[in-house]
Amino acid sequence: MIKYAHNENLVITDYVKNNILGKTFKTKKHGYLKVIGVYDYYQNNKNKLLRYICKFENTGYERLAFATAIKNGNVKDKYSKILCSVGYVGEYKGDYSKHFLFIHWQGMIERCYNEKYTCYRENGEVDERWHSFSNFIEDCENLLGYNEMIEHSNVKFTIDKDYIKEGNQIYSKDNCCFLPQTLNAFILNQNKKRDYNYEGIYLRSDSLKFRTSIRFQGKTKNIMQSDNPEIVHDAYWDEKLNIAKIYFENEFSYLSDKLKKIIYDRIELKYNMSKKELKRAIEDNYFNNIIKEKRK
Repeated sequence: MIKYAHNENLVITDYVKNNILGKTFKTKKHGYLKVIGVYDYYQNNKNKLLRYICKFENTGYERLAFATAIKNGNVKDKYSKILCSVGYVGEYKGDYSKHFLFIHWQGMIERCYNEKYTCYRENGEVDERWHSFSNFIEDCENLLGYNEMIEHSNVKFTIDKDYIKEGNQIYSKDNCCFLPQTLNAFILNQNKKRDYNYEGIYLRSDSLKFRTSIRFQGKTKNIMQSDNPEIVHDAYWDEKLNIAKIYFENEFSYLSDKLKKIIYDRIELKYNMSKKELKRAIEDNYFNNIIKEKRK
């Protein structure tokens, strides 16, 4: 936090000494502040106004303000936790809500700390440094995918914490990158909750065969069906990797080689995890039991 020194060389009137300096005032939205000193005279178009040093009781944040704003309660605390009782603006100057990174910061905080996102509250958190929006802005410039996001402002990007380090649950400057939203959704392909966390196949209720399909460019592509779930599963992941290559050669060819490799590695890791879960389901006779039940 910025600290300001009281200017002892300024001539202070009795009115200022008796009615403003050292007094506590209530703000409209940010609790109480105390005027702890005078800083300088600010010359606007018409008048020469005294700027006071204000310190907020809740956060200890100091900022400069004119007497009118202080008395009207219009001084804002940039360290007041305005988002989910966690996020605060910090030293950013200007209307933070209009900054293009605000939507990413807001979504990140809400996914971790908003009661509406209970599944994320269990598994994710935001590094304390990124509780500050100004710190978040500063660090984002060094994240993978940031430059591509700037250069392709017509493409929707999302910030993600899972690609740099598998199993990571903390949003931070060391573990995050920016990805095109379409590409991220394609890779995630989150399924409904079930007993085993495999991806890519389902059992048809009519033929009792295993089938797989994949969504690409708004259309569903049927891949194959078979009595063998592992064959179907591998066919799905082969096609998923093939589509990723198509994305990289065309729509998202501008992504850096480093970011592409991270995404490829993520797909391979997801395949191995899904394959392991599928084998566990087979060993537990999960599919055989379902088939027996449906044949009754």
